[in-house]
Amino acid sequence: MTEKSILFATDFESAAAQAQDELVRVAKAFHASVYVMTALPSALRTWVSSGLLERQALERVEAWVQELEAAGVRASALPVVRGNAAEAIAETAERTHIDLIFVGASNKGTLERLMIGSTAEAVARCAFQPVWMSRPRQDTIERVVVGVDGSDASRVAIEDGYAIADRTGAMVSLVAAIENPDLNPLGMTVAEEEAENSKFRAAHEDEIRKFVQRVAPAHPDDVHFFWGAPSEVLATFARDQQADVLVIGRWGEGGIRRVLLGGTAERTLRVCPCSLVITGAPRSG
Repeated sequence: MTEKSILFATDFESAAAQAQDELVRVAKAFHASVYVMTALPSALRTWVSSGLLERQALERVEAWVQELEAAGVRASALPVVRGNAAEAIAETAERTHIDLIFVGASNKGTLERLMIGSTAEAVARCAFQPVWMSRPRQDTIERVVVGVDGSDASRVAIEDGYAIADRTGAMVSLVAAIENPDLNPLGMTVAEEEAENSKFRAAHEDEIRKFVQRVAPAHPDDVHFFWGAPSEVLATFARDQQADVLVIGRWGEGGIRRVLLGGTAERTLRVCPCSLVITGAPRSG
């Protein structure tokens, strides 16, 4: 089995500290090595510091490495980097051929989360690799929810969701949100409109079931269907089912210059009640 690698990016704040136990569980489950890094803003560099801030930050990174090793995880410290944190994390992940980026996600208030200002969220936008945004609900991973829409991105999400479940013993629920069809109800009776909606829903469900049977033939009955906007459906289902991890596919191209993550993923970042995994780019095959 090829050894996996995880980049744990920390700013030493509470969200990162709270993510550490979940990081240990994930690293052990996947027999992965962990590389710990931090980034300092370029604005902090002055002639007065003379590298003092870098040395202090590296000492803290090395202390976290020692804690991870004490917990039974292979861990190494990476050099402290300067610059925008999200870009530094993404560039480090590319340069060191990381399999998964792991970051702590803060539990911000509604107004703050609408701003989408955290480093974790910025990393999710600009990285090529899958990003695990840790917001642990408990000390175990028992339930994984995966968003499904029939796309290549959701194919990767299904594969990654079952991989997590296989390593942790968690249950998996696949969730498909069906948004109202773009009907023009003028001239339709209520019964005719309901009939068209039912036909649309049945066709969509059939399409998704066939998709799941192709991607995960051993789990054809794990999919749940709901009316509504995907981000709201996924967040509500994850909350109601007390999910520990929500996995969604990444739309579009990765890279520093990408501004938008994709509609569903972008909105789900704001409302996810648990740890969120945003997959890497769709894999060929």
